[in-house]
Amino acid sequence: MKIMGIDQSLTATGVAVLEDGELEHSSLIKSKHKGIKRLLDIKTQLLGVFNTYKPDYVSMEGYGFMTHGRAFELGELGGIIKVTFAELDMMPVIIHPSHLKKFVTGKGNCDKSLVLMNIYKKYKVEFDNDNIADAYAIARVVWEIMLMKNGKRTRKDFTKDEWSVIKEYTK
Repeated sequence: MKIMGIDQSLTATGVAVLEDGELEHSSLIKSKHKGIKRLLDIKTQLLGVFNTYKPDYVSMEGYGFMTHGRAFELGELGGIIKVTFAELDMMPVIIHPSHLKKFVTGKGNCDKSLVLMNIYKKYKVEFDNDNIADAYAIARVVWEIMLMKNGKRTRKDFTKDEWSVIKEYTK
């Protein structure tokens, strides 16, 4: 099973692909363009990753509340990503930002450096970019959700904090 995680950003979109729970690919998508051309460029680059790795599931981060004045542009990017994958019959699994943090760190509201450190401690995977780390965490949460849905995980396989996240998506 392959999961593609996306941490969408106008300046540096993180992408991670897990295959059978192991990191197969990670990258940062950047665009030199502005406005609609930037949105199209990010879309094209995401499709390139999708077509190369052919994931079974696509996942992305839900909208956060701290958008620093760029809410409309980020909403447009999120919408384009959702529609692009929906047109490919690949409805993205949306993971709330606080859920990915809680799953990885035990805290739903924490500094990005704590996410980077805990990914390394829990999964022995090191990132030097928080957008890629978030994309990995998104894919990791969806990986565990899918294992749970397929009967390959049970409640006892998770910590209390991990389970509080997983149960939100497996109801």
